[in-house]
Amino acid sequence: MTLPVEWLVRGILYNKDSETLSNTKVWAKDITNFQGNETDITDANGKFVINMRLIADNGSTCRVSATSGSQFASYDFELRYQFYIV
Repeated sequence: MTLPVEWLVRGILYNKDSETLSNTKVWAKDITNFQGNETDITDANGKFVINMRLIADNGSTCRVSATSGSQFASYDFELRYQFYIV
């Protein structure tokens, strides 16, 4: 299953000294129902954008991770999509 709309995860990657990390690979996946990974490379300001649309299901727990040298970080979140007609 895929989401009916684009679902963008945006962030800025920092190291342990609070400096932004450029040219660093960031990846995301649905850890409830694994359907593959999506990746991005941070820009000069440490920013990244990953579209979860094709790899995640509504209600799934997702994980965004990055590695730089010996440093590793990940963040888990629950993806909730709701659609309202007004």
